Amino acid sequence: MIEYNEAIHKYLISLHAISKKDVEYLLKHCTLRRCKANTPIVNFGEKPETVYMLTQGVVRSYILLENGREVTKSLFTPIDLFSSFTALLKQKASLFCYQALTDCELIAINFNKIREISSENMDVLKLYVGYLEHVFSINEDRHLKILSKDAKERYIDLKKNIPDIDDLIPQYQIAAYLNITPVQLSRIRSTFK
Repeated sequence: MIEYNEAIHKYLISLHAISKKDVEYLLKHCTLRRCKANTPIVNFGEKPETVYMLTQGVVRSYILLENGREVTKSLFTPIDLFSSFTALLKQKASLFCYQALTDCELIAINFNKIREISSENMDVLKLYVGYLEHVFSINEDRHLKILSKDAKERYIDLKKNIPDIDDLIPQYQIAAYLNITPVQLSRIRSTFK
């Protein structure tokens, strides 16, 4: 069982006004997981069953192209919820790998348990819907940035969201997230010195 945490509650309230009592009830069904840097949390081809909340560290989701190139879809920092949701919803193997980039601490809950609780508790259901809307909005915003901003602007946006990103993860992983080469990233970074 995970103890009540005000920061977690504050994050959940940003998705839906949920009571402390309901947060405590959800946390009773969660477990704590710690993993070292470079550890897969959800691997390619794995059929996921869990939703995670990152409380410490940095996690990425990425895909491997046929040519072996890694493309980072998302970066997660505290406090973010994540899972291979398409795979969860369709009960299929994940096309993405979710990997700890630093040592991480995660709160884990079984997805079916969330659905069970949602069927009994309207506020938890509204929280779930609020989260799905949040994910949709984030994905749409990311696609818009990729289509409308150049690499330097995307890097500036990333630095605004994660100011110490350059100290947290290797340059090639930042470049993969920005959909550029490490050389291009190095040139962009040199303009800030």
